[in-house]
Amino acid sequence: MHFSPECLALFNNMQRGKANHRFVIFAMNDQGCVDISQLGSATAEFDEFISALPENKPRYALYNVQYNAQDTSSRVLVVRHKLIFVQWIPESSTGKDKMYYAMNAPGVRLAGPSTNTCVQACSIGDLDLETITKAAARFEADKLVA
Repeated sequence: MHFSPECLALFNNMQRGKANHRFVIFAMNDQGCVDISQLGSATAEFDEFISALPENKPRYALYNVQYNAQDTSSRVLVVRHKLIFVQWIPESSTGKDKMYYAMNAPGVRLAGPSTNTCVQACSIGDLDLETITKAAARFEADKLVA
């Protein structure tokens, strides 16, 4: 498995907090090269992310979740941003694609910007904003505010 130069540059920018995208979707080709499939603008909504995922093809994605949390010491409402790794392997994918993406997911996750949260999804029902937000905030010391 290897990564396109554009993919590596984006990983570096995201690691430094310089990438201005709400989401990035990655695809692997038959030669094992991971490349950028789609970029979401900084103002993209969650629905845009969901509609960008192909119906029957696996993908990897990074999604920048934004949520409100209440600081436990000062009681001040703060906005948090967390980058999460999404492993999208729809049930309608071929068996070969499912295995290929599942087997390579740990390597892609380690090569990309550090994330402490991974969400695995087999259907659109597995991906909703509330689930994603709770997953992103689970290591948060501050209280999640709806």
